[in-house]
Amino acid sequence: ESVLRVFQGDAQLEMATVGPNDGLSFCECTQCSAVDEGHCRWRGASLRPEWRGVLSQRLMHFYNTVAGYVGTRAPDKLVKVMFYSWYQEPPSDPDLKLAANTLLMLTHSGNPSAYEAVYPSCYNHPIDDPNCRPNRERFLPALKEWRRRAPVLGVYEYYYMESICHALFPIVHTMRRDVPTYHRLGARYFYTQGAASNAGSYGLNDYVTAKLLWNVDLDVDA
Repeated sequence: ESVLRVFQGDAQLEMATVGPNDGLSFCECTQCSAVDEGHCRWRGASLRPEWRGVLSQRLMHFYNTVAGYVGTRAPDKLVKVMFYSWYQEPPSDPDLKLAANTLLMLTHSGNPSAYEAVYPSCYNHPIDDPNCRPNRERFLPALKEWRRRAPVLGVYEYYYMESICHALFPIVHTMRRDVPTYHRLGARYFYTQGAASNAGSYGLNDYVTAKLLWNVDLDVDA
């Protein structure tokens, strides 16, 4: 009902976002936990590799329920959903797919040196670098599998990334390959998070990203 009210308030909107707040602290009741793939205590829990994807099934059922309800009343609208953190990886059931009126935004999140247990990503190397273990083993397979399960694929990036002590961290060497790779693998929407700090990095990163989004075959060196 809330999503429908959003659309009713602005007829020009093409989509509305549905998803949980950032962080953990999800419901631990018996009914909710029964939908999860595995179980853990969210509050105060340390991050463990075996908890990757533990919430994806719960979120998919929720998203599809909302999208199904909205689709019967506003069939020309999209429900944008996010998969992130403990629900970044697809559920183990290969037949569980997103509803036809959803747009999936998959996050390429985190710093593997600090959060490898949950955030399987790396910004020092392109996502298709065969020598980069976090991207090769975790993020790229998840991206390809979500593309199979989602009617429309989008990417939620973190191109403001900083290094230790807010040192400059220009990542043109990865972005110049990643944006075309996203396009080649079927992504048609793109978003990158920003930050007020470290403009020396994200100013350059945002500029190159914007150019590549207009033309993935751009001569980046030029």
